[in-house]
Amino acid sequence: MADNGVNEELGKNNQPVYISAVIFLLKPVPVWTQTWVVRCAEGIDELLETIATQILFFVYDLIVFIPFKIWADPSQKLRMSQRSKAGPVKDGDPTSPWRHNNVKEGPLASHVFEGCHTLAEQWNECVRRYGDLDCLGTREVLSIHKEKQKTGKIFEKWEMGNYHWRSFKNVDERVNMVASGLSSLGCKKNDKIILFAETREEWMTTALACFKSCLPVVTVYATLGDEAVEYALKEVDAKTVFTSEILLPKVLKAIKNGIQVSKIIFFASPDPQTEHKHDDENVQIISFEDLLNQGSPEAFEPRSSPEDIAVIMYTSGTTGNPKGVMISHENIVAAVAGQIPAVMDRIYKAVIEEVNSNSLLFREMFRACYERKRARYEEGYTSFILNKFMNICFCCPVVQGYGLTETCGAGTLADTHDLSTGTVGPPLTSIEILLEEWKEAGYSPHNETPQGEVLIGGKSVAIGYYNNPEKTKIGISDGDIESLCNNKDMVSAVLKDVHSHVNGKLQKVEVPRKILLCPEAWTPATGLVTEALKLKRKTIEKQFREQIDELYS
Repeated sequence: MADNGVNEELGKNNQPVYISAVIFLLKPVPVWTQTWVVRCAEGIDELLETIATQILFFVYDLIVFIPFKIWADPSQKLRMSQRSKAGPVKDGDPTSPWRHNNVKEGPLASHVFEGCHTLAEQWNECVRRYGDLDCLGTREVLSIHKEKQKTGKIFEKWEMGNYHWRSFKNVDERVNMVASGLSSLGCKKNDKIILFAETREEWMTTALACFKSCLPVVTVYATLGDEAVEYALKEVDAKTVFTSEILLPKVLKAIKNGIQVSKIIFFASPDPQTEHKHDDENVQIISFEDLLNQGSPEAFEPRSSPEDIAVIMYTSGTTGNPKGVMISHENIVAAVAGQIPAVMDRIYKAVIEEVNSNSLLFREMFRACYERKRARYEEGYTSFILNKFMNICFCCPVVQGYGLTETCGAGTLADTHDLSTGTVGPPLTSIEILLEEWKEAGYSPHNETPQGEVLIGGKSVAIGYYNNPEKTKIGISDGDIESLCNNKDMVSAVLKDVHSHVNGKLQKVEVPRKILLCPEAWTPATGLVTEALKLKRKTIEKQFREQIDELYS
């Protein structure tokens, strides 16, 4: 049977009542195919054309059968597909965390390049390695045709030119120019920068500049309504906004409604007919090109650390107002290290819409080709011609995954060798998954097929929700760490390890006899250490006075 999702999208159940049924006995070699029923609404010619297509497939299979057997090796593909890809850390205990087999017995993946633990360090390493290679490509907009629909909406059709590419080195120069330009405008470390624009070259350049400057990027979807935009701008209290020229009126409207923004940098519209007033007595408005001219292409030294917030990403807010997910440099670097999955839903939707816009014959032939391809794929066979076409057109192979904003998009990703369909694959190498029993639904890790509520852990899990500790406490739990810190056996084990480490290196009076384990990380934000991570002893003594007295009692 063909994939149900594709059949539903193609309107399988909405075809004409009168049916011309043809039983096709031809199946991809070496197994006979399933029956295919064709409902023909436009006469016997279409029926004959469909039969001719099936005959063509059969002849093709006869010709390529032996080459397939020699070079395609479907049995090897099946072995690769059916091999174990993940399992519980403790063998035989499905209640323990599940990991990808590559990291089952070692640490989770945390970085791509050795010694690069922030996005700025990772970017600089990419520039060093791939400096002269193409990095960002932008297509020139030749013309924009506008058509007014019956509904009153304006439909735009863009005529695009060729790609113009910038190398890694060239992009890095522009990144440094934006970073130094922001510094000249008075932006200081940890000042939040709002990015309210469509995806484009300037968006990525600005984000990289902010990562270098330790300026948290607050992303606001360009599709959000006025109310949601105002909510996001108000909550983060940012003074600088990057936006596109077409979205500039929304930002100015928010400012008139009381939002405190002092600087707006806008990306020029590709449409020369876009006309907006770029002056406001209460806010400084400059173009992105002017910002570049204020900066310098010289190397800009990174200021960020792994624990610093890189992005505050606002979700669409399916219930209530959007939530700002705080994502650190460490989170994103770990997610990249674990091979973050690509979202292909839009490609799928575009293909289905294109097919549905054609005739019944075209839809039936597409369904026949899809079903044949799926059947061959699941048996370990491939199509040399079709695979070449897909690889060139869509950069295949395409695999399915699972993740969410709170995990930087990371979660699970199907193996490229997996021939099964409808699976999201094993955990990425940067995360681990715990299946928690859900009695009401009958889900249990001990079921024949382990089931349960999916709990994701790892360095790619976000810090929490901005200005929303209640939601953070519900969705992101560090309870296990706190309970371990209060566990007497754990404290004794750590103390024993400390004694073993300092044995013979310290005087007897210098060796601690009692210790306190703190569940919170000591970062500059807590005030317990300096920016250089040196201890602030007086501050620590004052904050932990009660615990210190208890240790000495």
